[in-house]
Amino acid sequence: MGNGASGGGCLSTLALVAGAIVLAPALAIYGLITGRKQSKQLEKPRLPYLATGRMNAADRPALERARKTAQLCIDSLYSADASGEETSELVAREVSTEVLELVKKIYELGQRLAEARTYVKRHDTDKIAREQADLELKMQESRSHDEGASLQEAMDALEERARHSASVSMEIRTLSARLTAAVNGLEALQARLTRLAVEPEQSTAGSEALVEELRAQQRDTGRALEAYSSMAREIGKIRG
Repeated sequence: MGNGASGGGCLSTLALVAGAIVLAPALAIYGLITGRKQSKQLEKPRLPYLATGRMNAADRPALERARKTAQLCIDSLYSADASGEETSELVAREVSTEVLELVKKIYELGQRLAEARTYVKRHDTDKIAREQADLELKMQESRSHDEGASLQEAMDALEERARHSASVSMEIRTLSARLTAAVNGLEALQARLTRLAVEPEQSTAGSEALVEELRAQQRDTGRALEAYSSMAREIGKIRG
């Protein structure tokens, strides 16, 4: 009796070991699959920090739209679609890299707009015009050559400030339009990513067009930023 029970126990143990051996490959494959998905989630890129408090109130809504839309794009690239299929890692990395680069430029637009708006506020053209009118009266009333020369220098400085303020105002319009266009581009990208999720077989070919469009947006934004920087260098202390 005792030997029979012992033999049955050994057989049960052997059966469990054999079952574990049979199941091991399947468990390993499952672990690889789940491990890959987990690691992919961990590798999902993070958007750069948006210092909202440093941005001008006029530009914050567009910048927030850009941030939220970019996050939706990243989430779409790194999440499974309705059929359970994921965008290929190569496509996800390539498109998300371009999204991040565009977001960085959009945030830089916000920074440049903030400093430009501050400059224009400090060098208000209406205030400058009033100062010019006062100087003209003083110049008419001046009684000495030295006084007249000093007043003329002050008038020249005011005219230069007025020109600079007008130049910065023009750049604000340009940068603001570029900001709007870039945000619209991100929103169009999100709509296309949603369509690609429904048609995953088109993801590879579609991603090539997405990447090119994103790079075109980056080039246009970069040119606007370069034009602003060139103007700022001519003016000098743009932040003053």
